[in-house]
Amino acid sequence: MKKNIRIFISYSHKDESYKDELITHLAGLKRAGYIESWDDRKILPGQQWNDEIANSLNNANLILFLLSADFIASEYVYKVEIQAAKEKYKRQEATIVPIIIRGCDFPNSSLSNFQALPKIGQAINTLNNRDDAWMNVINELKRIIIGEDPVESPTENSGVFPTPGTSTVTKNRTHYIKYAIIALVILTILIIAIVKFNSTETTGIKGNNNDNNSIQIEK
Repeated sequence: MKKNIRIFISYSHKDESYKDELITHLAGLKRAGYIESWDDRKILPGQQWNDEIANSLNNANLILFLLSADFIASEYVYKVEIQAAKEKYKRQEATIVPIIIRGCDFPNSSLSNFQALPKIGQAINTLNNRDDAWMNVINELKRIIIGEDPVESPTENSGVFPTPGTSTVTKNRTHYIKYAIIALVILTILIIAIVKFNSTETTGIKGNNNDNNSIQIEK
């Protein structure tokens, strides 16, 4: 299990409420000692923005981009944060994960080559239950942070469709094999019973014919 993953969160200030929701849902991983997260609200008075952002990006192992139309429209995000993140990615020093929080033109963005979350392909704000949507994101991030397969996702009624883990698929496959074997055994028993029944009937018919022949001879 990995520990002390340093997360850099990049977002538009117009989406600050979504950033705060993400940090809330990351609290369990932080308390367990797996992660430390950083965003620009941690810059202290008197510190220089560019230096602090550059240092935090440079130290990050995992970079999360919260995508929205406002985020994509930001020149600073595009020219500074995304470019620096891509350089780290090329050097295999960090993982980049876009998280689509509001509807935007993600396919034509500079991050479109990276697998985005939620994996169901919908923005966080379009789903019925935001907490379930964030849990879909957190479960996928756990695969990166601690190598843990996602737990069973919420039901379709909650607005987040299941993304089965390997363990769920294996269990289903085992059930199917078990049922197939049971059906095969039942079918085999039926075939044996039919064959025996036909054999008994044939023997009975032959016995009746022999009796008839005996009667005719006696007459």
